[in-house]
Amino acid sequence: MPRKKKKHHARRVIKPAKAHRNKILNRDLDAAYNHFCGTRLHSVLVHLESISEDCTLAKGYYLALKCEIANRRAKKHKGDMRAKLYREKVKYLLQLISHCQLYNYRIERAVSYETGGPSNIVYCYLPGCEQISWHASIGKLPIPEATDDWDEKKFTTLKKLEEGLKKEFYFDSVPT
Repeated sequence: MPRKKKKHHARRVIKPAKAHRNKILNRDLDAAYNHFCGTRLHSVLVHLESISEDCTLAKGYYLALKCEIANRRAKKHKGDMRAKLYREKVKYLLQLISHCQLYNYRIERAVSYETGGPSNIVYCYLPGCEQISWHASIGKLPIPEATDDWDEKKFTTLKKLEEGLKKEFYFDSVPT
């Protein structure tokens, strides 16, 4: 008896531009695991988490990094794992929004007009850091509308966070 072929339903094909973007984002994340702020990304996360009880800015950077890591890791995966990582990203983003509102760090939203994607763009301005942003569906949270446009710097959220961390915590690559 001949074997039945498996049916492949709704197989998503990633457009070449998105595939290129994902490749760049994943390459940068892999490099950060080995070299980030003069050390490794994991060491920076552990340090920020340990001082976040006493330092509100460290907590903000920690949440922003966790959000960006989940966002980039999701681009490496498909199916359930991808959905799980995007949920993790939104979880950290919601915590970051609450944290920013509590400590008066500027956080804003804009409508995303990308078809088939998340409905909002969240802009965050942590002290010492340039504008960082994520696309996400965050519901009807009371966040002010964006006053500034996107800075049009592609693939730079991780680099901006690293530069901000260097200014605020890692002077000459020595954690403070």
